[in-house]
Amino acid sequence: MPFQDILSQLFNSILLTEKQLDIILTYMHNCGMLLWYKNDKDLRPYIFYHIPTVTSLLQVLFTHDDTVWQHRLSAFSGSTSAVQQLLTLDEYRSLSEKFASTGIMHHKLFEHLLRTETDFVESPAIKIAAELLQSFRIIYCSTLQNGENAFIVPYFCKKYLSDSLPSTGDFVTFHAQLRFDGLPLPQYAYHQLAVDMLNSFSQESKSITARNNGARVVNKNVTYQLVHDYKSGIVNIRVSFDPSQVCKAWEVLVDITNSSIKYVETRWCACKIGCKFFCPHCGLQEDTHPSRLMNPSWVQYHDKRLMSSLLPSEAKHFTCKKDPSVPECLLNPISSLSEEQKEDLSKFLSKYEKAIPEEKAQVESDAESDLSDHEDFYLPGEEQQIKMEVSATRKAEIKRLFYSNQVTMYKFLAYVQFGQH
Repeated sequence: MPFQDILSQLFNSILLTEKQLDIILTYMHNCGMLLWYKNDKDLRPYIFYHIPTVTSLLQVLFTHDDTVWQHRLSAFSGSTSAVQQLLTLDEYRSLSEKFASTGIMHHKLFEHLLRTETDFVESPAIKIAAELLQSFRIIYCSTLQNGENAFIVPYFCKKYLSDSLPSTGDFVTFHAQLRFDGLPLPQYAYHQLAVDMLNSFSQESKSITARNNGARVVNKNVTYQLVHDYKSGIVNIRVSFDPSQVCKAWEVLVDITNSSIKYVETRWCACKIGCKFFCPHCGLQEDTHPSRLMNPSWVQYHDKRLMSSLLPSEAKHFTCKKDPSVPECLLNPISSLSEEQKEDLSKFLSKYEKAIPEEKAQVESDAESDLSDHEDFYLPGEEQQIKMEVSATRKAEIKRLFYSNQVTMYKFLAYVQFGQH
C-alpha cells in the first residue's frame, strides 16, 4: 500500500502527525510486523504489510528443485493466457535454462514469473519488486549487449572467478582481505556482499562479471573484484589500476572494504571481523610472504565510525619491511599526488614493467601459505595476542607419534605477550 494512502486513512480516523506515524511504522518494522524502507528514497513511499507477498517474491527466484521448472514449463505450454504472450515456448525454455546455469534472468522471464506466481502483476508493481530484491542484495540489474534488461543472481551461476586479477606489468594491485570469525556468517551473506559491490560501485563500468564466488568490475584504468570463500570465512578485495589512477584505486578499495564491514557489523553483531592489507610492492615481486598490515587505520569498524576523526597518534603508518623505498602512495591512502610524487612513483614502478602471467596470483592465497590461517588476525581493541614459533623436531619419541614419514614434525614454543607488538 502506498505510504500516502495509509497516511490519509490514519489522518481521517486518528489525529496523528507525520512524525508520530513515522515512529509507529518504525516500531512495527523493527518488530517484523511490516516492511518499510524508511531511508530508501525509492521504496520509502511503500509499506509492505502482508509479509507472505514478499516471501512469495523470494520463492520465485530461489528455486533449487528441477521439478519446479519442469512444472512451470508444462504449465506454460498448456496455457493460452495473455501473460504467455510475453514469451514463446522456445524462448521460455531457453531463458529458464540460462538462468539455472548462469544466474542471468531476462526481464521477460522475470515479468512472466511475477505475473503468474506473485501479487506483483502490473508494470509499476514489477518495478517495485525489482527494487525490493535489490534492497535485499539478491539481484543486480544489468543491461545485455543487445540493450535488453536482465537481472543477475550470482548465487545460481555455476562458474567461478579466479582469485587473482588479470594484469600486466603496467598495472599495480591493491589487496585487502577480510576474515569473518566468531559466529559464522550464512553462505548467502557472502553473495550479498558481491551483489552490494555491483549495486554500489559499478555505475560507470565497461563490463561486469558475476560468478558464484564473487564479482568483477572493469573500467578503463581501474579493475576491481570481490571474491569470497564462505567455508574459510574469507573475502578478498583486489583493485588493479594504472599508476596514474592510484588515488582513485585507493578510493575504490577503501569504499568497498568499509561498505562490506559495515554491512556485516550491522546485521551479524556476533561476527568478528579482521582485515589485512598486503604490500602491493611485494605483489609485484610475487613474494609468497608479503609485508602486511593488520587492521589499517583506514578500515572503519563500528567504534571508529562513531568517532569524528582518527587522531594522528592512533593512525597506523604502513611501511614495507622488505623495501623502505616503496612510495608512500602505494602503502597508505592518498587523495592527490604532487608532481614530485608522480615522478617518484613512475621511477619506482619502471623496475616492474614486465608482463605478469594472467593466472598467477600476485600474493599468496591462504591455501598456499605455510603460515597458519590465523597467524596474525586479531581484532581492533584486543590487548592480548598469543604468538607462536614453529620449528622442526628432532626427538624420536615425538616422531613415533606419527605414522607417515612424509609428514614434517613440529614442536611448539608458545609464549604470551601482553600489549601491542
